[in-house]
Amino acid sequence: RAARNLAYLFGDQGQWSRAAQSYTLALQAHENLYQATFSGASQHAELAEAGDLYHRAAYAMARAGDLRDAVVALERGRARGLSEALARDRADLAGVERVDLEAARLFREAAARWDQLQRQQRSSVTVPHEHQLSLNSEAQRAAVEAVHADLQTAIARIRSIEGYADFLALPEWHEIIAAATDAAQHIVYLVTTTQGSMALLVRPSREASADPHVIWLGGFAQHDLDRILYDRDGEWRYLHGTVLANGDVLRHVLDDIWPMLWEKIMAPLVTRLAALGYRKAVLVPVGTLGLLPLSALAEDMTLSYAPSARSLAMAKRSSEERASEPMLLAIGNPLPSKNPLDLARVEVEEIASLFTEDRRLMLYEHHATRQATLAQLPGTTHLHFSCHGAFNLLEPLDSALSLSGDDALTLRDVLDGELDLSAARLVVLSACQTGITDFRSVPDEMVGFPAGFMQAGVPGVVSTLWPVNDLSTSLLMSRFYRELCQDGDIGSAAVALHAAQRWLRNLHLDEARSLLVEFMANPNMPDEVQSHLLGQFIALDQRGEHPFARPYYWAGFQAHGAAF
Repeated sequence: RAARNLAYLFGDQGQWSRAAQSYTLALQAHENLYQATFSGASQHAELAEAGDLYHRAAYAMARAGDLRDAVVALERGRARGLSEALARDRADLAGVERVDLEAARLFREAAARWDQLQRQQRSSVTVPHEHQLSLNSEAQRAAVEAVHADLQTAIARIRSIEGYADFLALPEWHEIIAAATDAAQHIVYLVTTTQGSMALLVRPSREASADPHVIWLGGFAQHDLDRILYDRDGEWRYLHGTVLANGDVLRHVLDDIWPMLWEKIMAPLVTRLAALGYRKAVLVPVGTLGLLPLSALAEDMTLSYAPSARSLAMAKRSSEERASEPMLLAIGNPLPSKNPLDLARVEVEEIASLFTEDRRLMLYEHHATRQATLAQLPGTTHLHFSCHGAFNLLEPLDSALSLSGDDALTLRDVLDGELDLSAARLVVLSACQTGITDFRSVPDEMVGFPAGFMQAGVPGVVSTLWPVNDLSTSLLMSRFYRELCQDGDIGSAAVALHAAQRWLRNLHLDEARSLLVEFMANPNMPDEVQSHLLGQFIALDQRGEHPFARPYYWAGFQAHGAAF
């Protein structure tokens, strides 16, 4: 705290080199505290205590000219739990086994026990937002501490082997630039602080000596972001529309903030990327910036998301390992429901038509049970949920995808390994609020479905930032899969999503009517769906020449991970 306060003082005075030095000391102290913890819950609490330390440290380092240090600081403070879990689960132990078979065995056993204890804690312990921690019993506390000690001992033993000194170590610059190079596109860290904002661009390069680019976004600071996100003075703002599912508020706020987000954040970034000859990039927006639909603002550039460079590298590796023939499992309009999604069946029918009959399975309405879904997951490469979704503000791990009756799949289920996703290459969550993450305690930990599915091994995820419209979502998803499955091949989810969003934004009223007529002509559509489509057809006239031009209808969808 003393080092951080001193850094604040130097930063306020514009003494950026001295501020960076003080932040470095604060980060070292925080790392010592983090390493002293011995449970996932206490690690979470320690990260929450750090707050925006990594953001402000990176900003000061960049101002001092230490751009690589700034990137490394942001990477280390971003999705720490996810990065560590991925590194543990996918550690390459083949070389270790040739030298010290016992060390590899000890690590695997300790890592498995650690993961088991984390699952038990997720089911029995809630970390209050005041960051106080209490394990259920002294016995549980002792068990966690013992497993943590065994894991650290195994890691230390492996690090003593020649060539493995960096085993499961914190990310360094060479790892970050390698991730950008393997992805063949820029990784862009976006950060907002009380003193301003910046974008740090890590370009693909085989030379580890290459430096990042920096774009200063001085016209936008934390107070500007907070005014967008949070209600104040009786005015409802962005999070009121997304989290509390108020569509009218959200439509108004999006129309209001769209020009500013473009001018202050995305226009400088897109211009620089275009000047460098790139039309694609991976965004790593830190803090609560990740709650905004930034990728959708770039009309002529394909932007996807990743929690961090390390998670991106892991996702790409996983994608390359899962090159089996496409197999679709689609969930459509689970029933009974208080608010049936009649057009979900239209959506799923359109998507399924792009896969051969023997490579697709649809679970509609009363058949979309949890048991049936779990039974069909093995071997599925493309998993599509067209159902209700809900973000749980008080307990994000209970955020859920609704299935038939009272059944659901929660984020907790995904993290605890309840789903066999061993073949999955892409999960599309065509449901409300599936991309919202826990923004109250530790925003950078990305506690939400996108990171959850990535931790479970899925390379690519498409999710939503708010309660999405039934008709526009059906049209968007139908187009998305047509773009994705061109010429009988499975392409880039990010490219397909960008093309589908642009198409829907520019869709003319006459073409929209024609599409609804085609949907209604499908003999497989139940009478109630036909009736619903007719009502939507009549209502289109009220939306003007381009009925889906407003961002509300298409901008909430995002592509995450190795979706490029």
